[in-house]
Amino acid sequence: MKKILFLILLIFMESFSFEVKQEKQIKVEGGVLDIVEYKDKIIVSTEKGTVEFINIKNGKVEKKITLPKFQDFMGDYQLPKVFSVDISPNGEILAVITEATGGNRELYLERKGNLQKVISTQQRLQLTKVRFWNDNYILLSTKGSELFLYDVKNNKVIYRKQVGNYSFGDMSICDDKNNLVIGDEGGTAILVDIKSGNAYKKFDKVNVDQIYRVDCKAGKILTGGRDRRVALYDIKSGSFKKVEADFIVFSVALSSDGRYGSYQLNESNDIGIYDFQNDSLVAKLKGHKSTIGVMLFLSKDNLISGSDDGKIIVWRIKP
Repeated sequence: MKKILFLILLIFMESFSFEVKQEKQIKVEGGVLDIVEYKDKIIVSTEKGTVEFINIKNGKVEKKITLPKFQDFMGDYQLPKVFSVDISPNGEILAVITEATGGNRELYLERKGNLQKVISTQQRLQLTKVRFWNDNYILLSTKGSELFLYDVKNNKVIYRKQVGNYSFGDMSICDDKNNLVIGDEGGTAILVDIKSGNAYKKFDKVNVDQIYRVDCKAGKILTGGRDRRVALYDIKSGSFKKVEADFIVFSVALSSDGRYGSYQLNESNDIGIYDFQNDSLVAKLKGHKSTIGVMLFLSKDNLISGSDDGKIIVWRIKP
């Protein structure tokens, strides 16, 4: 009887250590591939060729861009997967990476409703992620372990650097805007100085297989990967913490203070919220029915998650 009461107490503590609430659910055209925040909106890219601007407060789509179709291997024209999206800090330029003919990828820039292709399939680049460094420059990563700094005002490459030896899984600009982190298929998180494009520190003590997602805030790096491991590294000291998940970790996100990390917890597509300060799982978020590919903390108390079935959930999580 004492053991049963103890187990009930543990379950109660896990369930109620955080207040968890679904504030809203939003449905988009196709599977969610990328999400970025801009003012009171989120911008979502999908596998059905769309970029959707969604008002966070009411969940309504305020603007939708459909990217041009491409010719697949069978010669048919299809809507492309939109692998990555970002918007300049001043909101004037949208950058988009799309699927293209021959297994290649293309980069589009949109200004004032005018969509311009700036990197085409003829350049045979396997672009994976785009992020604005500032209003004038974007950073591009490739499967071929290359990093580009690209001038969007003058449409030219500033540098093209071979950063690692393995294919890149994800890229995230750190909140200090001086560094970025890249996670590769070998399980290493690589810290790069943005201005020079030079890698200067590596973190490889936890993941032993492909890293799918990385985040970088408050002097910390969060990773998650195929080996079902989540790692939190301290950039300055190199110290680390490891969390074991019950399933492949396709997505992670880090709170602005670096204390809380979210990650796909299990095969049931639940999200775990982990308190790295107290080394404990403090919340389990249930609501997704398919793989969660993207997570993003809007604030310490608000998390957004997007899954392969096109469902986006806005969560309220509060101690």
